[in-house]
Amino acid sequence: MIAIGFSTTKQTPDIDVKQAAALKQMQALQARLTEGPKYHTLTQADRQRLIKEGYAADLVDNLVFITQRNAANLSGAKDQLITGFTYAAFDPALYETDEISLHLQQINQGCCCYCESYLSATESGKISHFRPVQLLDETGISPCDIVNQCSPYYHLAYQQDNLVYCCPACDEQYKAGQFPIVGKRFPEIELEHEQGLLIDPYYDDPRQYVRFNPQNGQAFAYDLVQLFYQHTQSLDKDDIAELLWRQPSAIPLQCNAAGQSISQQELNQQFQSWLNQYLNSGGVSKGHITITTLGLNRASLVLARLASLNQLKLSASVADSSKLNDIAMDHSHAYRSLAIDALHTWHYQQTDESSAETLPPPATGPATNTAIANRPRAFKFPQWFRASLRYFVTESELDKTQQRQLVCLSSKDRVYGQQPKEKCIFLPIDWEKDASNIIKVRSHRNIWESSFSELARSRPLELINLFTHNEVWVEGAFDALTTQ
Repeated sequence: MIAIGFSTTKQTPDIDVKQAAALKQMQALQARLTEGPKYHTLTQADRQRLIKEGYAADLVDNLVFITQRNAANLSGAKDQLITGFTYAAFDPALYETDEISLHLQQINQGCCCYCESYLSATESGKISHFRPVQLLDETGISPCDIVNQCSPYYHLAYQQDNLVYCCPACDEQYKAGQFPIVGKRFPEIELEHEQGLLIDPYYDDPRQYVRFNPQNGQAFAYDLVQLFYQHTQSLDKDDIAELLWRQPSAIPLQCNAAGQSISQQELNQQFQSWLNQYLNSGGVSKGHITITTLGLNRASLVLARLASLNQLKLSASVADSSKLNDIAMDHSHAYRSLAIDALHTWHYQQTDESSAETLPPPATGPATNTAIANRPRAFKFPQWFRASLRYFVTESELDKTQQRQLVCLSSKDRVYGQQPKEKCIFLPIDWEKDASNIIKVRSHRNIWESSFSELARSRPLELINLFTHNEVWVEGAFDALTTQ
């Protein structure tokens, strides 16, 4: 990652007015929901009343008001009232305008703001949100448990400094709806006091947290490595930077890779011992969490960096050390932060007779970040899809263990939004555990089978249509629920 000089861009007065109106109505609807009865949904009559009161139909139709039970602790946790909006309440035409798209491409120099891959040539970049506005993914009791719910950051949907230009892989396959923090989350505290753990390329200097190893093309948590050398060898910041450029083998890994020397393995063990103590004492690393969350060491990305390094070494002169950063920034749009580290390393190689003359081969073995390799498969499902579906359980069905009703959180769903005959609760879907369960769909003519994967390949309107005209449920082994 590299720092991006953020600036706003002018929009048409019409867009400004529409954005302000949408935000005002979202906030007003949220305040209005405080009067709703717990354990009941918004009925069609409720939604019609809101529309008559002057709220936009698109917002009202995609307004979420549910009582959700914590799936990780079905019998102990309190039921939580969830309010918010589904993906369809956010109009891309209001935040992905031509003006904003062009401006973000320019300030990013055509690259993904997270992984720095060049996107403009293929027009594969997309406008997304730094703080997620549709869906918030949070880790449950186990690191592999992902609990998703309506995002509290909906009011940032059209705020320009929350809009980012990124690649689909970083946005959907890795970051998705994640925004890890330390301490309390908005709205429990003011947004400016929230301690986010993802590097913000607009307001942070990413190179203080993440740098790159030119020997293998991998990102590493520079903030952790810097602390390690400060604590264990009392080196200052400038000395640490020079050490890592002069000797990339001084970059510790969290595991040993094939072909490492004994000294490298000892360094890794020393680093791991220090890291355990640091984490046990409450320490956190913005660099490590960002690398893990964004998948910055995924195999395809590392290979692309290595190819870029080879091209850079053939074409760049690194004789003048005072111009290395300028050369890195001007040489190529892609992987600029990696280029800075590589050029400094090659400069020291040229001035050190004992250094190798050629680029060392990439490291092999398990050195790739294991947290990335073990990423929950839940993230293969797009955000809009996960934001739309919940299990629906009525009071008389709490003891059912073989099937659960599935609803689409839209006013058009044949169950959700209709007048409930009894109290009901909603359960988040365990996208890791339940992904292989069979989905049954009953129309007025027959019953057929489907799957979460098949439904996820539908278009949003097709999905809503399915739930409008059919009864849908999931068959599998579920825990019985208790009354609360």
